[in-house]
Amino acid sequence: MTAAKECIKRKTMPRLHQSRFAVPFYIFTFYLGFYLVSAQGILSVADSRVNFQMVWALVETNSLTIDCEIREDFIEVSPSGKCYSKYDLGLAVTSIPFYLLGRALYGPAPPGADIISKAQIVVGMFTQFVTAATCAVLYLLASNLLDSHKKAFDLVMLFGICTIAWPYSSQFLSQPFVALLLLVAVFILIKGKGNPTQSGYAIAGLALGWACFTRLDTVPLALITSGYAFFQLRQKSWPWYAVCRFMAFLLLPVLLAIIAYLVYQFIRSGQWLQIGYEGEGWDTPFALGLYGLLFSPGKGLSFYSPLAILAFVGLRQLWQRGRQAEVALIGTLFIVQLAIYASWWAWDGGWTWGPRFLVSTQPLLILGLSPWLNRPKQSWLLLALATLGYFIQMIGVATDPINYLGMTHFSYEQTLFTPVASPIWGQLQDLRQLRVVLFVANQGHGLFTKIEMIIFILASVLLMVFGGIQAVRTVRREADKAHEPSGG
Repeated sequence: MTAAKECIKRKTMPRLHQSRFAVPFYIFTFYLGFYLVSAQGILSVADSRVNFQMVWALVETNSLTIDCEIREDFIEVSPSGKCYSKYDLGLAVTSIPFYLLGRALYGPAPPGADIISKAQIVVGMFTQFVTAATCAVLYLLASNLLDSHKKAFDLVMLFGICTIAWPYSSQFLSQPFVALLLLVAVFILIKGKGNPTQSGYAIAGLALGWACFTRLDTVPLALITSGYAFFQLRQKSWPWYAVCRFMAFLLLPVLLAIIAYLVYQFIRSGQWLQIGYEGEGWDTPFALGLYGLLFSPGKGLSFYSPLAILAFVGLRQLWQRGRQAEVALIGTLFIVQLAIYASWWAWDGGWTWGPRFLVSTQPLLILGLSPWLNRPKQSWLLLALATLGYFIQMIGVATDPINYLGMTHFSYEQTLFTPVASPIWGQLQDLRQLRVVLFVANQGHGLFTKIEMIIFILASVLLMVFGGIQAVRTVRREADKAHEPSGG
């Protein structure tokens, strides 16, 4: 009898394990196809081009130095006269495999940062992979936190299509990558809070450390996340030596990231404590930056991701349902990130879509929508804001802020605070006049043949259709097993 049970257990365990990761895999597949087919392809934002130049230099010149012809406010000149990017290294290092793939397929990119090439377009696809992976990890976290496959799936659909995650999947910027790394760390810590493991804390630590290596301003967020982990360990009344061992696994990569940054800073400036932004600081009035990031028509989160309004309210409901520690973590991460940039001289994030500096915490914030999924009488409000969010993101995906801001007769200050000058309204006019920057609509920006474009479109659509159908089927099956209302 025991042998028979063991045999059944061995046969069913792989199936259960496969089912556990089936939905995240299909979600990743769906969103990868979706983001690829709606990608812009070009790196229009100056930060993106500088980041690409770093990738190019690492591969083609085996060095950290970049072209000194780049605008001076994006580079730092060392005492020896060499030019370095003022940005951190994590994004460039991680995306090297994408450049190597593009190089193998199409040859090396030309040295100029402003020259569009096939290899550059392949590197730009890194963020589409990152955002698709973010959606998959968000499903894992939501299903663990909410104990509902359908709610988790619905949240991922809202996040991936109806928030600024969609437009930023087309931008080769560091914020979407930090969002993924932070989400991975939080997921591992929340999932393992009842039975933490050293390997889990090591992986979470590596994610936090690489996030800090990608953006130094992630250090406060990493410390807050570590504080949550410390609180959970102490709740279990673990002995101090065990707590210290777990926290060492979590914090050592963060420390190593800070050391690596200091070394890199010394190489490019000759100073250990220069943060790479000489002449820039926190000199914006806090109230102005706070209003701008949350409520201004040009950059406010409430305009660019209307679902965030409901998410804030929903977090209070999650608190009342016994998730105080998790809500405190999410709320603190968002508030601290908001506070860091409200006084920053460039709080608006430059010529990008919406509040770029709030992107990193958006996957966690969207968990606040879960209580609204239980309110049939108020579902119209969720549906209305989701629909509005979808159309707003579609404007941001299909058009380029640089085109609008470079051609408008309004001043940049007016585009931030004057409703009629908002990029949402201005780029809507670009969309109506078919001034779109989509990779597919522009036939690969003239770099790809018709055959190559047909293959790209077919592959992207197949990924999207296959992943979407399989994800819905698997979610319904898992919901039926758990006696949830099926759907999706």
